[in-house]
Parts: sequence; structure tokens; C-alpha cells
Amino acid sequence: MRRVINVPYNCQSCFLPLLSDTIPIFDELCKRSFRFILFCVFRGPNLVRAVAHHALKIARYNSVIGSNALFCCARYGWTAADLLAGKIDVSNSYFQKKYVIIHLVDRRSVLLGLYLKFCVFGKGSFISPIAFFSYLRLMK
Repeated sequence: MRRVINVPYNCQSCFLPLLSDTIPIFDELCKRSFRFILFCVFRGPNLVRAVAHHALKIARYNSVIGSNALFCCARYGWTAADLLAGKIDVSNSYFQKKYVIIHLVDRRSVLLGLYLKFCVFGKGSFISPIAFFSYLRLMK
């Protein structure tokens, strides 16, 4: 990704998701896994729903579905009761906000702003990525 957007090789990796307006790969996998679990719990066929409820209520860490769901709940500060009640937001904007809050401190956000302000892409043309403006919206 560094070569695609012409970011220097020594740029910190924590800035790459904000520059490309994405979330890190691990969080993307957690999000997709959790969306699949929610599908199984609420909208799947009856047999799939029964297995998913069993995995979350009884088997918990002894099943793949249960352990993935509980890992995601622990990572993002949710509870299993919220999961079973359907009170969890799994939208892309939620995960982007969560990434900004968890992984960036004020110093890094200031450094990112300075980097975007003074970074030269290509042949001396200054480009301010759209991701920076969406980052500013997230921080309000």
C-alpha cells in the first residue's frame, strides 16, 4: 500500500489506515467474522440459529462461533447480552471511529495532520487525501 499512495517507507504503519480511509486488516477480519455471526444468530435458517445460540450461550469458548464472538466482544467492549439482544452496531463508520479512538492518541493525530500538510506526492504536487477530511469528521 505504501507504494500505491507514495508514502515513504519509514512512515508509521498506524497512519496507513487513515491515509487510505480503511481500517486495519485484523479489524476488518473481526468485523466480517462478527457480521457472519450476527447473520447466523438472527437471520439464518432455524438449524443455523439453534447452533449459533448454543455456541454463544452454552459452548462459549469451546466452539469456533462462540470463541470468535466473545473475542470480538472483549476487543470492542461489547457484552454477550448485547450480542444476543442485537444491540451491536457493526457498520463501517463504527469500526473506523473505534479504530481512531483506540489506536491514535493526540500526538499522532497532530503528526498525521502535519504529514498530510507537508507531504509531497508524485512530482511536487500537494495532495490532501479525502481520508484526512473524514478523519476530521470522526474526531468531532
